[in-house]
Amino acid sequence: MLVGWAIIIFLTIPLARAIESFFVTYFGKGFFGYFVISAVVAALGLSILRIKRFLALKLSVVNYLWLTGIAGVYIYYTIKLWEQPIEATHFLQYGVLSYFAFNALRHHVSDNTIYLSSLMIVLLIGTLDEVIQWMVPERYWDIRDVWFNFLSGLLLQLAIFKGTRPGGITSGIDPFSFRILSILVVLSAVLLGLCASNTPARIAYYSSRISSLSFLASNHAMMSEYGFQHRDPDVATFYSRYRKQRLLAIDNQKNRNYSEILNSWGTKEYEEFLSKFNPISNAFLHEMRVHLFRRDTHLSRAQAEKRPVKRKAYFTIAYKENLILEKYFGKTLGRTVYYWDQNTRDAVKAESDPEADYQSPVSSNLFTSFTEKQLWALVGGIACALLLVNIWMSVRGGRKSVGRQT
Repeated sequence: MLVGWAIIIFLTIPLARAIESFFVTYFGKGFFGYFVISAVVAALGLSILRIKRFLALKLSVVNYLWLTGIAGVYIYYTIKLWEQPIEATHFLQYGVLSYFAFNALRHHVSDNTIYLSSLMIVLLIGTLDEVIQWMVPERYWDIRDVWFNFLSGLLLQLAIFKGTRPGGITSGIDPFSFRILSILVVLSAVLLGLCASNTPARIAYYSSRISSLSFLASNHAMMSEYGFQHRDPDVATFYSRYRKQRLLAIDNQKNRNYSEILNSWGTKEYEEFLSKFNPISNAFLHEMRVHLFRRDTHLSRAQAEKRPVKRKAYFTIAYKENLILEKYFGKTLGRTVYYWDQNTRDAVKAESDPEADYQSPVSSNLFTSFTEKQLWALVGGIACALLLVNIWMSVRGGRKSVGRQT
């Protein structure tokens, strides 16, 4: 069942948008949400019925509270994802996957590592799911989705561990079980490490050499990028693939050429521009265009907004984004149709909160707190630590359980 369910998840990736469109058209956007909530409630009821009638287990009030609370968390995230129907269904899918992973491991693992090993299987499949999505046209990689998949699997394992308390699981750790867990942890860490190393430079390298992967070079949603978080007290906090000095140097050297490109693309599709000038082909123009889009979008929202608080918030975003553009993309901006004259700047400033702390979300997907070398050092450290623990456990007694039966 585990393998079959994983295959279903993978096969539905290219069909997901078509399936979503069909059900939204004929049943409304709320269909997926109601379906997931109904499935969660049904699963809760069936679990309790199975435990009481077929397994003849006695559960305490605490067990019921755990089961009900976890069902509530599933419902909470379903409501939170109401405007993203496919993601709500995905959340349920990975709960089911987690259950199948636990059942599959029951044949090999009989101690508490089964819960962690099940989670690692969910993490592996969830990461592979995102990798495949990234390679499918009009689908994207999002590390947040990996986290949501993992969270769904974690909730299901908690439901089993704290809610149903299945028999036959020992509290000790068997060396063989720990070996399985170790392999799954290392595989997950290596896969995530490879994803984190799939930078624009590497994508450009292999997509130019493997013709069947050439389409990846025009995907404006990169898998992993490293950069910098810049805190400018006079402007705002923002992210970039370049250091401040490099941004200013590019702006100084390329402003004439880049301004011509921006002006010539003025009436064309925003998404088309980002595909043409993505972080592989031109990271500077990519960043600048996203800042422009955010500035202009929030200016339009502010002008249409009647509620004073919201209106001021939108104007503040537009004002702060323009400050970033003027200071770090200024020479290019000054040659384009996107440049604000003094009257526009003054009018926006008057409606905004110039003293507000602002952190632009543009390029916030960049890894800024660690380097690629540090990441692989961590992966290597985890692998070495697990290897040493496995050696120690083998020396201590092979596969003899080091715990007692719960």
